[in-house]
Amino acid sequence: MSKIAKRVLIVVGAVMLLLVALAFMARAGMQPGKGSVLEMAIEGEIPEEIPPDALAQILGTKRLALMDYVEALRRARDDGRINGALVIVDRSSLGFAQAQELRDALLDFQKKGKWAVAYMETAGEFSPGNKEYYLASACKSIWLAPPGDINLTGLRADVPFVRGTTRRP
Repeated sequence: MSKIAKRVLIVVGAVMLLLVALAFMARAGMQPGKGSVLEMAIEGEIPEEIPPDALAQILGTKRLALMDYVEALRRARDDGRINGALVIVDRSSLGFAQAQELRDALLDFQKKGKWAVAYMETAGEFSPGNKEYYLASACKSIWLAPPGDINLTGLRADVPFVRGTTRRP
């Protein structure tokens, strides 16, 4: 191996070690103080599970899966430094079963005497807002932005059929 290749490998190795050390130091400094509030943004694509990505974990850019939100609520429930939760609810890819799981975690969080408040820009502007409002209803109070809409459309629709109404006499 030439001298230049050795030097390049040493420099690349040193840079990688520096990046790993910085990532660990940044994570070590993120500790909540007494009276902290957990802030959760429920928006966009929230998959059930995300395959492990070592580079994303080192750089701190890991995407959150549904179970990450549930686990964060469980940990905050048992952490005496966390007083409550602010849940920002926006359009997301959650289905009703996933929303129910997250809602149950919010209700469980509040059973320990902690408060939870939901904030929404809108609940179904130009689309049904049932799922978002259902999730937010687990919180003690719901704050809606002044220009926001609540579009609850219901989950069931029936079309009546009356025999003979379209026949000509």
